[in-house]
Amino acid sequence: MKVRYHWLLAGTVTYLGPLVFMWQHFEKQQRTAPFTRPSFANVLDYGAEGNDFSDDSSAFQAAFDDAVKENLAVYIPKKTYVIAKSLSIPSGLVIRSDGAELKQAGGNQPLLSAQNVDNWVINGPMTLTGNRSDNNKTGNGKGLWIGGGNHYIVDKLTVQNFTGKGIQIESGERNGLERGNHGQFAFVTFINNSIGLQIGADGNAPINTGAEYNLFTLLSFSSNDTAVVTSTGNNVISTTNIVDNKNGIQLMSGSNNGHGIFNATNINHNVGFNIQSDAVDNGYTFNGCHIYGDSAKDGIVHLTHSKGIHITGGTLDAAVINDVDGTNMISDMFITGDSYSVSGTASQSVRTQNLFIVDQDKAKP
Repeated sequence: MKVRYHWLLAGTVTYLGPLVFMWQHFEKQQRTAPFTRPSFANVLDYGAEGNDFSDDSSAFQAAFDDAVKENLAVYIPKKTYVIAKSLSIPSGLVIRSDGAELKQAGGNQPLLSAQNVDNWVINGPMTLTGNRSDNNKTGNGKGLWIGGGNHYIVDKLTVQNFTGKGIQIESGERNGLERGNHGQFAFVTFINNSIGLQIGADGNAPINTGAEYNLFTLLSFSSNDTAVVTSTGNNVISTTNIVDNKNGIQLMSGSNNGHGIFNATNINHNVGFNIQSDAVDNGYTFNGCHIYGDSAKDGIVHLTHSKGIHITGGTLDAAVINDVDGTNMISDMFITGDSYSVSGTASQSVRTQNLFIVDQDKAKP
């Protein structure tokens, strides 16, 4: 039988032709398609265990450094990581987490340290946990230490159980190039720290207080020995709860103290003082805040040798003590309850204006 090869060949070409064309098209796409690179440096790929036991410090630091070199974000999966050595945040680092917890193993150092670095981001949810306990109440342990630098963002972070400060921010001024730090903080929670948030350096006044122009919103403070300590100017804290701490807000003297703002903040039921000011001469504004003490001695507002403290536009039910000297002002406040009074060695220097006083027996002095 004569085989008609030309018909067989024609049929084969007819059948395979579209496949050949598809392969050629796919191959061309592969040659011309851009290289797809990973978008994250995952700490697990650098050897982190996240088993709540092994020290993951080296893996984290390697991921931090490599991420900046490769222009990647660091990804921290939801596990519990033990960190025995302080982790250094380099300039430009972006940290992303979906619920990781970093636990401090060494107690007298920062867990995360950002020293003279700029333009970095922490984007949680993420928790930093210290080793504070009933037998280890105070020390130098810190959750996040920002030792200078500018333009950074901290979002959805919880800092808890630190013997020193949950977060401490020091001056961002370098060589006179820029004023302050310009940090932005949102959805940050401070629980059971010796000091929740300290804005300014350690030491006796007057101290370097250039940690300025930071914005804080939607913060929550509870069970801290002192919620906020600041010796700086030009910082704004708003839409915040400072409630049920041993002490609330401590305003301290410094080389550029005062002229900051607390706005729309609940400063309530802090056992010792709700607000304490010592030798502040550039004032602070408390606007739209609710300040409640639990008695004439608990949750007080104590101003000593300070001037320009202005409490306005909110509710006040706490004892106000103005000592030594200094003119301060309470205006446009709703005064209610049994805790409000004005006393102290310089009580006559407290200016009161437009107060709505429920109990007229508590009229201005």
